[in-house]
Amino acid sequence: MKRIVISGGPSSGKTTLINELKKQGHICFDEVSREIIENQKINNSVKEFDFEQTVFNKRLEQYQMAKSDIQFYDRSFLDGLAYMKINQIKIPDSFHKTSVDLRFFSTVFICPFWPKIFENDSQRFENIEQAQQIYKQLSNVYSEFGYKIAILPEGNVEDRIKFILDRI
Repeated sequence: MKRIVISGGPSSGKTTLINELKKQGHICFDEVSREIIENQKINNSVKEFDFEQTVFNKRLEQYQMAKSDIQFYDRSFLDGLAYMKINQIKIPDSFHKTSVDLRFFSTVFICPFWPKIFENDSQRFENIEQAQQIYKQLSNVYSEFGYKIAILPEGNVEDRIKFILDRI
């Protein structure tokens, strides 16, 4: 089973890629943070542990629901570790153990900070500097857990998807 993670900072094109992969018939798991932000009525970029715990649990559920040979994830539970580091929230041992024990495909595809497409919205509060910091921390966390990082090139959706599919 190949669990392919597409990660990256806010507004870097992850969800656009996931939506296109769905159109092509691939099984994909959506980003869970937006729904949680809305439900918890969060209105700033600093998230508390309860938020990160909820996101982690929902992403873990997605991992456990996988059934096909290949599926794509708009972020994984490891993304939460990066956000927790940025927000100086202690990472529970259980999060670390889960991240060691439950593995994704060996290459993680990370969308780099892309100023041309960066924008804020009602659930994306980070400024440009924070978005760049998140991108770097995501790369660090995935590397720390032994994943190979493939930085997606800027370009159209079709070329970015071809980049991913050629490597899996």
